Amino acid sequence: MSKVPALDPKLKRILVAVAAVIGLALLIFGVSALSSTKKPTETVATTTQLSAEAQADILAQRALAAESANDTSTARSLAESALKLNAANQTAVAVVKRLDEANTGNTPATTKPATDTATSADMWSKPIKKMASVLPTALAGWTAGNIVSQKGDAQVTFTPDAEGADSGSAIRATFAVHDRGSSAKAATFVKSVDKKVYPGDGATVKFGTQSGYFGTDGARLAVAAFARGRYAFEVVVYSQEGIKPSTLRPLAAKLAAAWSAAQ
Repeated sequence: MSKVPALDPKLKRILVAVAAVIGLALLIFGVSALSSTKKPTETVATTTQLSAEAQADILAQRALAAESANDTSTARSLAESALKLNAANQTAVAVVKRLDEANTGNTPATTKPATDTATSADMWSKPIKKMASVLPTALAGWTAGNIVSQKGDAQVTFTPDAEGADSGSAIRATFAVHDRGSSAKAATFVKSVDKKVYPGDGATVKFGTQSGYFGTDGARLAVAAFARGRYAFEVVVYSQEGIKPSTLRPLAAKLAAAWSAAQ
């Protein structure tokens, strides 16, 4: 039996290096294959459990908030996404229409600043002709943005003053009021929309004289919402980076108490 000749040391080193490279490539491929089969991480803020119409309504309301904050590109993107889910969503249709009118120079007359209406308690069971009239108009340490109003909905976004006490914890706060047509539907709005979109840290909280819901999306947003009569009232607070939205509960409650409906 003939003896197998020994490998040249230089050739041996090359073969070892090639084997190591092949092994590393196989390892990377295997890890990549495993990671690609994992489900994407789900956040507590997911809205995929809602119907297409409900998801469209949420996107449309966020489009209103962006429009109020003069973020027109975001407003259009959100409104168009809402229309893909529900082409009949009138809030999204109105946002796109206003943005188109602004681009063509046919912008409607600017809405005059609303005056916060202090009226009788039973007003909340009746239709309000000028929805913007119930929005807060001034907050100490905050500056109001543009009012966005249409039949059944009104919204305004406030930003904290740079030297204000709330600037370290919040970026902005959006006030929105929705006429749901009846007290039952207003209560259902808070339960089926606010509690589902902001399920984290859920609690019953007092806003002025009214009891309502506080919750978070677990990431950056916190909501304070309550129903009175046929209307649903919301304040959505966007936290500064690094601030847990759960810590915004006192701030959200203070802001929600600014609603005339909370008095």
